[in-house]
Amino acid sequence: AYKAGIQGVLYPTEYGGTRPDDFDSFHEIILWDELARPGGGGALGQMSINSMALPPIINFGTQQVKDKIVRDVVTGKKNCSLMISEPYAGSDVANIR
Repeated sequence: AYKAGIQGVLYPTEYGGTRPDDFDSFHEIILWDELARPGGGGALGQMSINSMALPPIINFGTQQVKDKIVRDVVTGKKNCSLMISEPYAGSDVANIR
């Protein structure tokens, strides 16, 4: 997805992304729709996993963690995942107290 120039569009340039200044949720919806149209399963899978796992790191991670992880994921060198588990909530994020 990165080599095709589409994964980076989801992330800021400071992390190796290619996100234009005017890129908003509407543009992201169009991107996902156009990727799905020809059956871009591999790219969709990679981008969807990264789009769930990276925002918490970008928004709440320390600078040290961001420097270690984000650029490599955005540029396609690494993949990441998100695991959520809380007592009495499991993976039900809405039920975390």
